[in-house]
Amino acid sequence: GVLFYVNKSGFPLSEHIFSRMFDFACKLHPDGTDLQTKCEQETMPDVPIPRVPILVQIKGDVIKKLKIVQTYMEKLDYNYTGTQFFDVMKNQPLIFLMDVAKSMTLDALPIKCLESIILGIYLTNGVPSLERFPISFKSCFTKKCLIVIGRNLK
Repeated sequence: GVLFYVNKSGFPLSEHIFSRMFDFACKLHPDGTDLQTKCEQETMPDVPIPRVPILVQIKGDVIKKLKIVQTYMEKLDYNYTGTQFFDVMKNQPLIFLMDVAKSMTLDALPIKCLESIILGIYLTNGVPSLERFPISFKSCFTKKCLIVIGRNLK
């Protein structure tokens, strides 16, 4: 698997976590150190927070609702920081994971693969006739293990 850090201290990010994120970015990005200095010296613009879809209020078939969820999750973007913002513990009960997913919608930060699975389950929880299941596979392109949610319409 791919190793990355997990933020276990909550929000706002501690100085230690923030520093570790920038160190990771500086190693990967050719202009990393310059970007870090720029970020520390300038006031960053507000980032728009996407509106969480409430699927029970949306008329239409399951496919339409899944597209709405996909669009929402794409607006969160992928987390390239080297630090998973939300501590998703797969061995926890579903109710705990749904609380983590709710936090994801409130904080609206970029997410990694496992976070997207939990968020996808949370957002589609009220969709009748939708059976969700995780699929894990190795990508031929990246050689990394990926997890997606499969759907089975009854």
